Amino acid sequence: MIVSSGNTAAAASGGESPQKGDIMRDYSSASERRVDAKEAAVALGSIKSERKAASSRENGKKGGRPNKIIAMAKRGNSAQEIAEALGLNREAVSEVIKDAMRDGHLPSGF
Repeated sequence: MIVSSGNTAAAASGGESPQKGDIMRDYSSASERRVDAKEAAVALGSIKSERKAASSRENGKKGGRPNKIIAMAKRGNSAQEIAEALGLNREAVSEVIKDAMRDGHLPSGF
């Protein structure tokens, strides 16, 4: 567990995003304590940058994040299997699949 100070603690509790200087200050004394790689990645990933914002804008132009239901249907999962895996009801999953077929995201009769 990382003991942090400054804005990183606020970010962990839902406050403001940490700034790069805060992160580097918190991790600069890593030799004095064990740094969990996952916690470090989470903290560093929460830093806002123009480069990450530009990347997100480009990905949005390509359609954004893929729909889980459609992705699972393309892999051959049934509506019931998808519903159970995602904690949804089968009717809602079937509706998404039907709309995806209508819009051309899945082949007809899927």
